[in-house]
Amino acid sequence: MRQIQEHKFQVYLVGLQALAIIAGSLIVTGYMKVFGTSDNDSHQWPWVLRMIRSYGFLLLLIPAAWAYLTVKLEINERIYYRPVWTIISGVVILAALAWLFCDSFMTVITPVYP
Repeated sequence: MRQIQEHKFQVYLVGLQALAIIAGSLIVTGYMKVFGTSDNDSHQWPWVLRMIRSYGFLLLLIPAAWAYLTVKLEINERIYYRPVWTIISGVVILAALAWLFCDSFMTVITPVYP
């Protein structure tokens, strides 16, 4: 329990990042089904949509790797690593994931592919 208290920012940010990935993957793939994109024309989809549809769950490795790396950097006494960098990097990753899924969602509802 003490480890969770020491690294509470990682716990909160990993939870938000995982929520963004799960919700984003479900929303994007759900809307792909609603808007009638079939498997027959999947070769015409942008690579991001194909990746999210088939392997979106693998994006959960990003928060896991980020949490592992930031905890290791905070524990290591030879490296000067401040906890503020944990918060900044976690928010940047969260913003990047939000942008990825918002952009993918907009591509689904306003297709630009042939």
